[in-house]
Amino acid sequence: GRPPPPPPPSVLEVVTADRLRAFLEEAAQSRRSVVLLFAPANAPLAKTLDAIKKKEGMKSVKFGQVVADSPAHPLAAKYKLKALPAVMLTTRGEPTKLRAFRGRLEEDALETAVGIATRSTTRAADSAKPPPPKGKDLVAAMTGDRGEAGFLDACLANTGVCLLLLVKDRREEAVGRKGARRPLEPAPPVRVLQRVAERIVRGKTNKKLQVKFFWVNVEQFPSFAAQFSAAAACDAGAAGTRRFKLSESDSGPPEPGEGAAEEA
Repeated sequence: GRPPPPPPPSVLEVVTADRLRAFLEEAAQSRRSVVLLFAPANAPLAKTLDAIKKKEGMKSVKFGQVVADSPAHPLAAKYKLKALPAVMLTTRGEPTKLRAFRGRLEEDALETAVGIATRSTTRAADSAKPPPPKGKDLVAAMTGDRGEAGFLDACLANTGVCLLLLVKDRREEAVGRKGARRPLEPAPPVRVLQRVAERIVRGKTNKKLQVKFFWVNVEQFPSFAAQFSAAAACDAGAAGTRRFKLSESDSGPPEPGEGAAEEA
């Protein structure tokens, strides 16, 4: 008669390079976590995992084995495994994202790790912090649609701190060949305020404190700037220059060393 077929290489489901993607997708569809062993055929650790598989509460776990004799195996190399045997796990929240198990390859340690992975339904997208806001999104320009009378109201309407930058910007928008106007880049003082806004918001320890940032071009709205008895204005200057000017207070003569400061 015919010789008996050779025994399977593992008591677990064998996962090849061609089969891995479907194996993980099946786990995702059935909302199961994954335990994937990388080891030679008939490795004793496969029997250990098979014993865990048969325990109560393990129906939501999909077990498999990549039959690999060395870390040079294509899948072992893909996941940068430096030694075999090795075990990789996924959680129920992210059943297609394999992570290497770093603990002892013993039944109690493995069972604990598998139990934690099975109970975890969190996805990285759920727990990831939103990126910090950019300065250009934090600093708003006060424009004519608010009306000059509403500029201060826009600041005072916020329950918190309002930083208002007065800018003298005499630059004109460039006009293209077809007559289309190209918006100007923010003036240097505005870019400084954007960087300052980023640092303030990122370093703010009181999350309830609201900080708002505005700037207004006093060349366009001189009557608004005239409301301030001690007016500080940053001068954007002409193209290619960068001047920051602090005007003197009208409350009295400047002390020695005070007055207009200018950076060329």
